[in-house]
Amino acid sequence: ARAQELDLWLALGRATIAAKSYASEETAEAYRRARGLCVAATEPTRLLQVLTGEVLFNMNRGRLGEADAIADTILRLGAEADFPDAQLVGLRASGMCATWMGRNDEARGEHEMLLSLCEGQDVSPLAMRYGHDPHVGGTACLAIDLTVLGYSGQALHWTDQAVDLAAKAEHLHSRAIGLILSTIACHIGAATDRLLANARAARALSEEQGFEYTLVIAMMLEASALFEAGGDPTAARDLAERGFAAWEATGTVLLRPLYLAILAEIHLAVGDEERATRNVAEALAVAERLGERWLLPEIQRLAARLALQRGDRAAAERSLLEAIAIARPAESRLLELRASRDLARLW
Repeated sequence: ARAQELDLWLALGRATIAAKSYASEETAEAYRRARGLCVAATEPTRLLQVLTGEVLFNMNRGRLGEADAIADTILRLGAEADFPDAQLVGLRASGMCATWMGRNDEARGEHEMLLSLCEGQDVSPLAMRYGHDPHVGGTACLAIDLTVLGYSGQALHWTDQAVDLAAKAEHLHSRAIGLILSTIACHIGAATDRLLANARAARALSEEQGFEYTLVIAMMLEASALFEAGGDPTAARDLAERGFAAWEATGTVLLRPLYLAILAEIHLAVGDEERATRNVAEALAVAERLGERWLLPEIQRLAARLALQRGDRAAAERSLLEAIAIARPAESRLLELRASRDLARLW
């Protein structure tokens, strides 16, 4: 009876992730109940399912330090119990934490190790057990890492690989997540030819399957794509604002700086400098508070643009110098190059 109840709570956790979000209270409750029923010493697969739910919940609530610690626990489980599933899931979780925390070279290494372990074997059954396909997600996250590190050609290759893997994935939520992460890579890398197509594919799939979490993210990314492609900025603003309001309702905190930056750019384009300024100020504060530092140089560039709009060249220079100071030790070469280019133009 205990094992049956445990499996029911684990299944409910995976279902609420897809239907609501990783960060919903229902997701947290399902994995809390499962944790209380799990006998760790004799049930490594069930323990890994619990730990996977916990790491994803904490990550999406913006608790990156806690998520990173759970990822380390998963990796130890893989090593100590000679448990390949835990090694794959642990690398996926640890790599994601490193990506969002701006530890770019570490993230790249973990994602490359993950993909080397996936090579030549079918890891798709893990998606049903643990709620995500590590091959699909790891490939898309590697594309983000390479984009930020400045390897644009390699990044585009892995972005296309991730989209291809997502299209073939039988686990539909993994397909949606793969498309979302690939679209983020395109957004950061300014790959406008791929950005709109990937965002629309993610939105269509999410609407069809009722995946609320990925749907609202896809709406924001589609708004950014429409804006970048020269579409009506007012329509882009309305779509982005609807997506952002619905995204906030999911309880998610992870990637808030990215979505605020998207809003800021669009608000600036429609002449709403006051709201753009508020968006950027909040994005900077949230990124620092959560330790989600991967996009900080880009947000500082936005702050510099807003300072120039006000005619404050000194503030713009400070923001760009701060962007470079953040990007350089993190080896965020693409973001450092953009900030350096803006600074050269300012001088």
